[in-house]
Amino acid sequence: MSCASPGLAISPCLDALRGCADQARKCAEAYLTTQVTIQVRRWTEGHLGAGDFVVLRQTVLPKRFPVRQLSQREVSNSGGTYQEGDLVVSDISPPYTSHGGGGFSVEQLDPSTTLPKPNNDIEILYLLEGDQKGVFSLVSLDSASDPTAWSMLLRFTRLSP
Repeated sequence: MSCASPGLAISPCLDALRGCADQARKCAEAYLTTQVTIQVRRWTEGHLGAGDFVVLRQTVLPKRFPVRQLSQREVSNSGGTYQEGDLVVSDISPPYTSHGGGGFSVEQLDPSTTLPKPNNDIEILYLLEGDQKGVFSLVSLDSASDPTAWSMLLRFTRLSP
């Protein structure tokens, strides 16, 4: 079975574990208030901000993934990698096929991996609504440190689209 990405098979046990973890995360939906939407836009005049934009793809994450601002200690200890105001979206379920299937692929969470180059007229926005709001960009996607829960580091760009 190939869940993570083409050619990268995962074991049935890991697939079942990912499915169980995702089902357990659904319990948190009533308590989490930030909605994350990943939007890929193409600008009609050939470069960012020129003309009108067309939404090429949009992925709405369910409200079961915690969003938190990095602490001052994490920013200070990062050696300049993190900035004040950076957010972490954690406990994102990787793809799985057990329990009816679900989760999110690297391509869904970081659409830049599938975009043609050069792409001067395309922008990827991470739109947050709720307790945390604004327009963010992806700094990094951690899909390696935990096989059952991925995380995204987002950087604030502006308040509204």
